[in-house]
Amino acid sequence: MEIFGVLGTLFFAISILPQICMAIKNGNINGLSVGMLWLWISGSTMFFMYSLHLRDTILIINYAWNLATEMVLVYYWLWPRKDAQN
Repeated sequence: MEIFGVLGTLFFAISILPQICMAIKNGNINGLSVGMLWLWISGSTMFFMYSLHLRDTILIINYAWNLATEMVLVYYWLWPRKDAQN
């Protein structure tokens, strides 16, 4: 059963990659709900803190990765490229 937890964590960790690629390609996060982004960041932050409490290495890596990639989206929200596609 642990394999389901590991695979679920892996899929959750890579699920953000299409959005990151689109943000980098387009230079903005148009079409992405900023409210959803902040809820996502809040959830990842809380789960990261809980993972630290549990000392669960897989979850710590996952949520650290999520927070790092979510910061890429925040970057493109705050500073969209001048030549950004709509």
